[in-house]
Amino acid sequence: MKNKLLALTALSLVASATFAQNVTVYGVLDTGIMTQSKTASSTNAAINAGSKTAMLSGGIHPSIWGLTGTEDLGGGLKANFNLQSHIFVDTGSSIDGQGLFTRSANVGLSGSFGSLTLGRVYDPAFLSFGLTDPAGFRENFSGSSAIQKATNASRGGLGDDATSYNLDKAGVFNSNAVVYSYAANGLGFNVMYSFGEKAGNSNANEVMSLSMTYKGPILFSATYGTAKNASGQKTGNVYSTGIGYPMGNLTLKANYMNGKADNNTYENQTWTVGGDYKVSANGLIRAAYFRSEDKKFANSESDNLVLGYEHSLSKRTTLYAQTAYTKRGSTTSTNYSLDLVGSTPVGTSSTVLNTGIKHAF
Repeated sequence: MKNKLLALTALSLVASATFAQNVTVYGVLDTGIMTQSKTASSTNAAINAGSKTAMLSGGIHPSIWGLTGTEDLGGGLKANFNLQSHIFVDTGSSIDGQGLFTRSANVGLSGSFGSLTLGRVYDPAFLSFGLTDPAGFRENFSGSSAIQKATNASRGGLGDDATSYNLDKAGVFNSNAVVYSYAANGLGFNVMYSFGEKAGNSNANEVMSLSMTYKGPILFSATYGTAKNASGQKTGNVYSTGIGYPMGNLTLKANYMNGKADNNTYENQTWTVGGDYKVSANGLIRAAYFRSEDKKFANSESDNLVLGYEHSLSKRTTLYAQTAYTKRGSTTSTNYSLDLVGSTPVGTSSTVLNTGIKHAF
């Protein structure tokens, strides 16, 4: 019996060593305290329900955990996989109680040809846009919100005949997708196609996105996306283009995005300017201004200001403070104009102050 136990122990150690060589457990936990000066009533967007203080999970980075791994197949060819789940640190729950790996669940190959990935993925256009987001592509109070609004405006009816994962219509994630990516000499290119998987109509619920980035003396990004609804009809287009110019510790950025529905119901556009400045080896200030409106709705415009400071205590731990201000137009109709301070009553202004800590493992 003792020999059997020793043998099992040895086998488990070998298996653990193999697991450790090929698979990495990773994650980020980010949470803090947020105070908002005005919040809209749940029954009327024009009524101020008062100020609100709450714990916010994901102030500057989504709280996540996951598993990733690679296998060297020889000749420069590698197999790889990624599984990623969301965590709301304030409650311990996941995204709206949906599946475990609703952020990423994919497998693929990479080599000198680039990479080919299959499964549930981040939309490559969403990630590429982040390169030139003047607010630094943070989880909250950044262009991440703007590109989601624009994409949502262009994807009306997508997945209406089936259960749809949260944030798919916003262009953050895509299921049943194939992604090809290639990068060389600072230039990156990505193309994605997501199968709608509807019997009898192969075009229904399909999504396509393209993106290009350049990292050199300047930063550049360009993205395009389109989708079809449950009937196989095109829902609209979304695109963005941006540029950045690094000057020592200062980087200036500007970006424009537009999402338009083919049925002429929505056309969201947002202009953004700003940048970041490294005040020390551990400190970073970022600031940005957003001007957004839905061209199909009168008085839907909003003006948004963002200011943030981040201080790295180590490579894994960051303290941050950020504030945002929004002034909204007077329309009470459903619209897709940007409101960085969520649920601000229409026709008024609101501010948010958020302080927190981010730790990566």
